[in-house]
Amino acid sequence: MAPEGSDRSSPTTGARAGAQPRATSLDTVLDRLDGEGFTGQFQARPDATILCLTCRNEWSVAGACADEVTRLEGASDPADMVIVVPLECPVCNTRGTFVAHYGPEASPEESEVLLALERQPKEGRGASPTPGMGAPPGPAG
Repeated sequence: MAPEGSDRSSPTTGARAGAQPRATSLDTVLDRLDGEGFTGQFQARPDATILCLTCRNEWSVAGACADEVTRLEGASDPADMVIVVPLECPVCNTRGTFVAHYGPEASPEESEVLLALERQPKEGRGASPTPGMGAPPGPAG
């Protein structure tokens, strides 16, 4: 039997992430990030915490950097929305991905995690924020 969270087709288990063009499949995003060393998986827990499926420690996402995010919509159902975020466990340093639903299909735990993640994209600063990711910071001054 595969370990918990290893079903890469199930976005609720926590998996792998990246920034890709519109019609990219979840597997394509996960494969790319796996090749970049994001081989671990993370799962949403209550109170905006993440479970690392490598070391089994839970940690708060407050202050975690989510600079690279990929949003995907289902080909046959645009309401099937998932978001993929590469992260690093602060306990064991595993680099991996967090995959979650966003929008109306998101669980309470997924929503809490997505709202708590800090996002300062390298490109597109000031563009519309990712749903559930908060607004990007305004200009200094």
